[in-house]
Amino acid sequence: MKKQLQLVLLLILCLTFFEGQAQRVGDPGVTVDASKFDSDYPQMARWAKAGVRGGIPKINSFDKVNTITPGNSDKINQAITNMKNSLSSGQKGLVKLSAGKYTINKTINMKSNVSLQGLDRNGVVCEITMTNSDAFYFFNVVKSGIYNLTIRGGWPEAKYLWNYGPDVNNDEAPGNSNVSVRLKGAADCWLDNVRILNSAKDPLRCPSEHITFRDLIVDGCLRKSGQAQGYFFIQGRDNLITGCQITHLRHISLQGGNVEYNVVYDNDFRQEVSFHSGDAGNNLIANNRITLPSDMPPLSSSDPAQRYNGRALEETKTGKPIYFGVMGPWSNSHQNSAKPNFLYKNKIVQDNHNHGSRTPWSDDSKVYTGPKKIAIATVDRINNFPVSSKGVPSGRTLYAVNLGGGSNVNVTGVSVSPTSFSLNVGGTRNLSATVSPNNASDKSITWSSNRSAVATVNSSGRVTAVSAGTATITARTNNGNKTATSSVTVSGSTPPPSGGNIVHIRKRNANGFALDGGNGGANNQNVKLWAQDINNVNQQWEEISRGNGFFSYKKRNTNLCLDGGAGGSNGQNVKINTCKSGRKNQHWKKISTGNGHFRLQKRNASGFSIDGGNGGSNAQNVKLWKSNGTNQNQQWKFTTVATSTALTTRIEVLQDRVSQTADIFAYPNPFGTNTNLVLTKNHGFDNVMLYDLNGKSIFSRRLDNEHGELPLELEGLNLDKGMYILKLTGKGEPKSIKLIKE
Repeated sequence: MKKQLQLVLLLILCLTFFEGQAQRVGDPGVTVDASKFDSDYPQMARWAKAGVRGGIPKINSFDKVNTITPGNSDKINQAITNMKNSLSSGQKGLVKLSAGKYTINKTINMKSNVSLQGLDRNGVVCEITMTNSDAFYFFNVVKSGIYNLTIRGGWPEAKYLWNYGPDVNNDEAPGNSNVSVRLKGAADCWLDNVRILNSAKDPLRCPSEHITFRDLIVDGCLRKSGQAQGYFFIQGRDNLITGCQITHLRHISLQGGNVEYNVVYDNDFRQEVSFHSGDAGNNLIANNRITLPSDMPPLSSSDPAQRYNGRALEETKTGKPIYFGVMGPWSNSHQNSAKPNFLYKNKIVQDNHNHGSRTPWSDDSKVYTGPKKIAIATVDRINNFPVSSKGVPSGRTLYAVNLGGGSNVNVTGVSVSPTSFSLNVGGTRNLSATVSPNNASDKSITWSSNRSAVATVNSSGRVTAVSAGTATITARTNNGNKTATSSVTVSGSTPPPSGGNIVHIRKRNANGFALDGGNGGANNQNVKLWAQDINNVNQQWEEISRGNGFFSYKKRNTNLCLDGGAGGSNGQNVKINTCKSGRKNQHWKKISTGNGHFRLQKRNASGFSIDGGNGGSNAQNVKLWKSNGTNQNQQWKFTTVATSTALTTRIEVLQDRVSQTADIFAYPNPFGTNTNLVLTKNHGFDNVMLYDLNGKSIFSRRLDNEHGELPLELEGLNLDKGMYILKLTGKGEPKSIKLIKE
């Protein structure tokens, strides 16, 4: 009786446990909830059946399992073939990949009823070294999938994160035609909990049906220059994309005449979704979070539409596409959707521009349909998915499935890979965060750096090394507030300080005229020529290094920089606008033209330079014009007026005007955490400041003519090891002391 009671209790516990486990979209056993169907939306019956019919098989459901150790493509293909040959009718087999790196030097040919599983998504890395064809190929395959591993291009990471227009910079590997994963003519196949990183031509192409892509992380592609490159490319029907994080591509594209009844549900995209050309319609985009980051190519709303080949097409002319969260076709060479597509309950944020609403198509009380036209003009893109007249569905969902056991799964943890790494100054690296459990409802992450002066991190986890030192990068889950960290050590030469020379810029063939920012300062104020006066602050510009030979020019006593506006075209006015270090409209390549003269070429429109026009007269507008190395209207004489405070401090350091004397010194020196300033008599100093070797002030304290042993509390500054300069100022001559932090 006691044993029977124990069995009953165990059964109750098991039932309670399994009832509490939320079924996930794409799982076996997920059923259609016909009670939520709405006759205004007859597509719902088919949407509910998108993806693998019967669901992605559970790992423990395979009939045969074999495990292999790291090797190359031949080893993986042989294991797949052996497994396939061992299966009886109706059986399915699983090849497990042990932790380590697998070299993908030939195509991995997937076979029906055989799947691959990595034992650790971050620890099993399939590194692609082949530069043609497809790395993983599902050709006319059914019931086959890949679980829990990383597919990564074995070449250097992309230098350019985004599609910046039809420019050679967007094709960083013109000889590499590799597609990371292709499914062609396949059905009821899947990728589950897979990372696809640093692809060449495309991360994925899918001219197939009833495929499920779940919990993918897709980040980066070398070829984003057009001609259907750089795509997460859905080319078939009845596919399901859910739980995925996708960024740094050209498009997430649903494109082609076979594209219909696909469901894009509950994803975190930092990339637009495009109905790029000629889909059949009736696709569903629902319950997604789509964010276009601020560093994604924008165009300022103040810029007039450019015309190219007789039509308004901004991206062709300026090289800076206007991405919207959801888009239709944007060129006359494309075709519009045959039937409308549907948008519902998405949260869309456009931080990359200010055209229209920042949060379009995000009202849960509305269903949006479209695209209604080929949208070349910006205003047409803003209005291309109007509100449906049919209203919201009666069941408040367009994806009517039953997910038993509750639908809200909290985050229990997060990990970051790698946990430590090194960079040289100016280098970058992408971090990845893995949220647990896999079926957490909200897997979004916020990234931060504890020392942005050493290393910064963007919203996608991309770290940029700024100066020598160490920094901790933290990934924090928005649900559950769970954290994980990665330590970065930055070494190498630190770039020049942001402060630089104050310069006067005079036109070569009109020597009596100089660049003049006008009185005062306001955004969009035109820059003009004016009779040169080296003492006129309107003609004095702080030259700020932006790295790699590029500079910004800030009008003295303001925070306004020379700005070429979006893109580049002949006659485009040069203005002053609020200085922003990452705004490439304000970055200028300083190119020598001989005899001490330079041309200023715009960073993100390299075919255009600052041009003072013919001759010279007061109030003559300064414009952009097609770059010409011999045109003296584009040649400028730079004269140093003064140096900035930061540079002056650094010059003093480099000249080594630092010393300790018997009556002024620091002790201990070198120091560990804190040190003391020792003044044996009153020298008249009223302030002490600590500088790093870039001239940056990192500590100050009032002295008020004090003397004796004065403690300097430096422990809380988290100073890196190295040399610092302690500078004392007051009524007498300034004094500097060299400090060494151990």
